[in-house]
Amino acid sequence: PTYFLDSARTLSLRTMDPPKPHSSDAGDDSAALGSTLSKASAMVIRSQLKASCLTLLRNTLSATSGGSGMLRQALVSAGMEVQADKALKMASEQAALKKANRATRNRAAIFYEWEAAADERSSKRQKRTDDALAQMRSARA
Repeated sequence: PTYFLDSARTLSLRTMDPPKPHSSDAGDDSAALGSTLSKASAMVIRSQLKASCLTLLRNTLSATSGGSGMLRQALVSAGMEVQADKALKMASEQAALKKANRATRNRAAIFYEWEAAADERSSKRQKRTDDALAQMRSARA
């Protein structure tokens, strides 16, 4: 929480000014800037920057610490205004639920997947697979 605002600021500034690929026809200008990235590498970095901004914006700290404005602005400049608005809305709702009373949280209809239930299903499936393999092996012998 201490460094969230600084991280959001740094990431949003970098997202608004992403690295540019090295172009062979640019001459010495790109070499002077130190850009040796290929076009694919630059695209991957831009994509990762946008995804990281979106992830930070979904976090409840973005709504409570004040970093949401910068992150939203960076995503809007990258052409992701709809996703930014949805992420900010989700973070705001989650932050409000943290402060809400029990009745409000119950009405929010948040569904949690229990890990034990998922493990139980997969272990049953694994047992059926193992039984089928054992039957197949015994039929061969």
